[in-house]
Amino acid sequence: MNAKITAKEYILDLKEKCNSGLSDAEIRSEIDRISEERIAEIIGTKTDIEIAGICYYLSNDGDDNNDGRSPDTAWKTIDKLNESLDIIKADDGVFFRRGDLFRGSVKLKTGVTYSAYGKGEKPVITSSICNCAEPSLWKKTDVPFVWEYTETIEEDVGHIVFDDTSYARKIIRSAEADGSFLDFRAKRKFFDYHDMCEDMTFWHNCAQAYEGDGKVYLRCEKGNPGKLFGSIEMGRRVHGMSASPDGCNNVRVDNICIAYVGSHGIGVGTCDGLTVTNCVLKWIGGSIQTKIGGFGRTWPTPFGNGIEIYGQATNFTVDNCYIYQCYDAGVTHQFSRSARRAMNVNNVRYINNVICDCVYNIEIFYGDDAHDPAAYPRSFRNNLIANNILRTGGGFGHFARPDENVTALIRHGSVTVNTENYNIRNNILDRSLGIMIQATDDGASMARLCGNIYVQEKGKGFCTRSGKCIMTDDDTLKALSDSGKETDATVVII
Repeated sequence: MNAKITAKEYILDLKEKCNSGLSDAEIRSEIDRISEERIAEIIGTKTDIEIAGICYYLSNDGDDNNDGRSPDTAWKTIDKLNESLDIIKADDGVFFRRGDLFRGSVKLKTGVTYSAYGKGEKPVITSSICNCAEPSLWKKTDVPFVWEYTETIEEDVGHIVFDDTSYARKIIRSAEADGSFLDFRAKRKFFDYHDMCEDMTFWHNCAQAYEGDGKVYLRCEKGNPGKLFGSIEMGRRVHGMSASPDGCNNVRVDNICIAYVGSHGIGVGTCDGLTVTNCVLKWIGGSIQTKIGGFGRTWPTPFGNGIEIYGQATNFTVDNCYIYQCYDAGVTHQFSRSARRAMNVNNVRYINNVICDCVYNIEIFYGDDAHDPAAYPRSFRNNLIANNILRTGGGFGHFARPDENVTALIRHGSVTVNTENYNIRNNILDRSLGIMIQATDDGASMARLCGNIYVQEKGKGFCTRSGKCIMTDDDTLKALSDSGKETDATVVII
């Protein structure tokens, strides 16, 4: 592995090999190799941060009675960090010790940098309250193979992850017009844990969705889950990082791992100058956003993105991050189409990332205001998606969410027609359980695409252009060229 090779150079080198006659099988092998090397580089990124102000430190060996101003006098908890917002100023830095795990939700403050110190793996921030792999935390119910978690969890659990490698499918219960209740994804009768019949599924009877008692039930046919696994983490309806009451402009988050979070990994509103670099985000989302009836649905709507700005996004950068297994989007900037607010979305850059196994690896939507575009103008200018490896669209969200057939590697849900200088170039897009790129007949169709490498199964959806769907077949490359929106594409059909 050559650490001096940039993400762009990896992809340009593969592009050159493709043009020199590399076979489809060899291209796919090269994508595997490049992905593995890029992931290793991101995971192994060192901290290289200079702070003009005061540095504050957190470690699992710290003490909240300390002043936090050195590794030897570090604070211990995120609660202490959030209680200290009044003393932390712009240009200060907050550093979490590598190799440690911190439970809670960080409040981001304007002008502050958040990063890592020490040696080892990136520090982990999680909303999961504890490692639940303890036999005494699970008890049998009156239903064979169904276990009850002994503690009540108030915030809705979005996912349960075992040993950081596997998960249980969340049951989302709908209320149908005829008075029945369904496991909406499985389309079978479901009222409560007595109706659990599929191995490795879970049901959280939470107040946020069903006015329930907060109990978590897991069907695990091999026995007590606390005995079977070394790690069981439950992502609660809490952000990993979110804006403080004073906002979070000009914030940098660097070399942090955010994991097992039921809401967003990093979730903020209108923001100028959010930069996320060298981070890992995994197992994000799945918690309930709205109860039954929200968005006109018969089921409660889950949500959860790796990194989100909801509102005006300017000077927003996500660079050299590894993001995977997000219920909804890996990265997104978005806002309501109908809200009465002007919205200028400028200088957004998603570059040099590896994003895998999300329902939408990248998601964007900003529509013209439905009420009065003249009074509430919107623009979308100088935005770039480049040098990314976007792979295997789907993940746990694809198999859990009630609304099926929505998965895309890049999804546009509506983009204002006031779009200028929007480029999608030099990316690898490798397979989606749905479509590769979804672009509506608006500003999204104005994107200029160049030099991208595509891999998709024959017969699956490839992309939409100006409202027309291009399928994956022997004519795909010609159709892309004829669209007038794509140049220098490489297409590999499986």
